[in-house]
Amino acid sequence: KMSTEPLQRLQNLGPATKKLVGVFVGAFCLSLVLPEFCANVFTLKPGNTYGAHAYLWNLLTYSFFHPNFIMFLANILTLAVMCDHFEKQWGGREMLQFVLVVAILAGFTYFFLMIFLYASTFNDGFLNNGVCGSTALSAAFTIAVKQALPEEQFSYFGFLRFRGQHVPIAVLLIALVLGLVGEWSQSVLAASGLGLGWFYLRFLQYNASSVWRGDQDDSFSFASFFPGPGRPAATILGNICYGICCRCMPLPNMIGPLAPPTPAPTAATVAANDIPAEAPPLPGSNPADAERRRARALKALEERLSSIGDEQTPAAADEIGQQGGDPV
Repeated sequence: KMSTEPLQRLQNLGPATKKLVGVFVGAFCLSLVLPEFCANVFTLKPGNTYGAHAYLWNLLTYSFFHPNFIMFLANILTLAVMCDHFEKQWGGREMLQFVLVVAILAGFTYFFLMIFLYASTFNDGFLNNGVCGSTALSAAFTIAVKQALPEEQFSYFGFLRFRGQHVPIAVLLIALVLGLVGEWSQSVLAASGLGLGWFYLRFLQYNASSVWRGDQDDSFSFASFFPGPGRPAATILGNICYGICCRCMPLPNMIGPLAPPTPAPTAATVAANDIPAEAPPLPGSNPADAERRRARALKALEERLSSIGDEQTPAAADEIGQQGGDPV
């Protein structure tokens, strides 16, 4: 039974997730057969991305190749679980679009950072420093976990426990540790994956239940990723970045929905179909936002009732003592 359980879980994966897992497995097998070819052609090496080689495709293909089996196994298990979960929630097309956007933009981020460092120091090592792995994708999906499962408890290694809303911060700390021990290329991918994952889900993700894109709930703001003392500075930084992005590219929530809204029914269609005329839903009115607000309201109510109960218990005991009675 235990030997067939992994196969059953693999069969239960969504179709888009199966295709993605197949690409990862195929890329890893190819890297075992042709290691030097894959290292030069498919990994992201800025010196090969432009110039005489112009391997522009490695801005995407780097995320499908892994330098060793341990990293491959860790990433493939993480992505299989997360991709399958969010494929069921978003749909296969939206999940694959999220993967492609984050992978390509993270590749561009790493590429331009290496070009900037080379232009600043004239050190050829930055142009020849190749990187590969799906670290950016794994980091980006932790942002989706914060958005969809903020109060869910996650356990790591049996003793480390995090809520869903704290997982991105834990990933950021791990990225900083990787940078300190010399794996700064992977730390760059992790940090860029966190930022790009939040940007996509905040402003660009399509919501079937709303004509507006993104998640404008306050619990998903840039400042919400930081503890209380750091939120004012994070708010300022987030507003600056948002202003820069609005100048460089009009964001959907500034100009209206990307998808054309369904036209309101006219009097003739209402009379013919006997349906009420309804206005388009307001931003933030989708069921996911409503569910998060309801969960926070219930949590606040429980804390309030608990505090009132703690205050009333000593007062009731004192009143019984003054009346000379014994507590029941």
